Amino acid sequence: MRYLLPVLVLIAGMVIVAGCISMGSSSPGPAGEIPDLIRNASVIKLDPNGTVEWQTRVTLGRDTMPSSVVPMPDGTYILTGNTVSDEGTFSPPRPFVAMLDENGSILWNRTLPPTLGLEAGDAAPAPDGGLTVTGSFGSILHLDANGTVQWERVLLDWTALRTIVTDTSGGYLIGGVAHGAAAVAQLDGSGRVLWVTAFGGLEDASAERILPLASGGFAVAGTAGDGQQIPSSAWVARLDKVGSILWDRTLEEGDQMVPVIIWDISDLWETEGKIGVVYEVIRPGCDGDCETVVATIEQNGTIADRRMLDAFTPVLRSADGGYTFAAFPREGNDWFYYGNVLHIVELDETGAVILDIPIDLGEGSQTGPFVRTKDGGHLLVVTHGPAGGMALPSGSGSSAVGIAFRRE
Repeated sequence: MRYLLPVLVLIAGMVIVAGCISMGSSSPGPAGEIPDLIRNASVIKLDPNGTVEWQTRVTLGRDTMPSSVVPMPDGTYILTGNTVSDEGTFSPPRPFVAMLDENGSILWNRTLPPTLGLEAGDAAPAPDGGLTVTGSFGSILHLDANGTVQWERVLLDWTALRTIVTDTSGGYLIGGVAHGAAAVAQLDGSGRVLWVTAFGGLEDASAERILPLASGGFAVAGTAGDGQQIPSSAWVARLDKVGSILWDRTLEEGDQMVPVIIWDISDLWETEGKIGVVYEVIRPGCDGDCETVVATIEQNGTIADRRMLDAFTPVLRSADGGYTFAAFPREGNDWFYYGNVLHIVELDETGAVILDIPIDLGEGSQTGPFVRTKDGGHLLVVTHGPAGGMALPSGSGSSAVGIAFRRE
């Protein structure tokens, strides 16, 4: 969630700058010139020991912001996001998708139709060797292995799509917001909706992650709000194979006066029949303190364990029961989302550090999507250039955005 915010920041900044110019506000550079916000991305492949195997720079326009990176069954990788082209001074963001081979070389990249929304979100491999991509609103797009669009489906009742995973039936499971509630759905291989399950009892909620379970059915994790459009609770649900809700429960309740903020749900897994989830909690009433929480839930929905990790999301659970994350160190042994020297940190099952590998990126960068690879390593995307965080004024002198981007 942290790395999706710059899309909104970019749009807001363009509007603000345009308004300042129209009012004759003075700014550096020639009259009427809009300052460039130039960013690009790097995809970094790490082996199981945390060593960098390769790093590929991705520059698709004047501004390139990643949303997701997805390992494909054939060893290639799909990168999605949005880019601002060089076609004009005031070009809007456009969704893009790119394919990299197993060594990080870019095989192709495509700018997608604007009907998909401002960005391409998540992606999933398709049975025909292609891929299916979600848009920022209610559209999905299917491309073949060469990046040629095969079909597009507009899901009219969906206002947001957060995740898509391949279903064992040859179709897809999608999650996000539909019918005014957090929702998941099953689609067939052509994108036709087979069923939709909405979580009507959760306010301002969204389904963020879906996990098919070896024990049958699947798990869903998401965020819920407090009536003020602030995600203040994490929640987990278990559904059977046809979408019927077996149970659902919240994991974090915010104070009514000063609600917490659930900033990132970074992993969802199953182990020994239990469902595990890791997410980040921001506590505005505690000087912007952030906590990474790991919770495990029994098959009947009761919480088996809930504890804190000294880590910074996104955090991925390792096959041995430990955890891995990527972040930038700050003073006081703290972690941050932005910096020059990135650290790949592994923790054991107790949360103790067992590996800390620094990677000098040589320039200011921010962390983005972080996923496992089939060889036991990881794939990380970072964005180079100005950070996307901006603190807007509020009654307390900061904002949710400002708080989210500091660990003090």
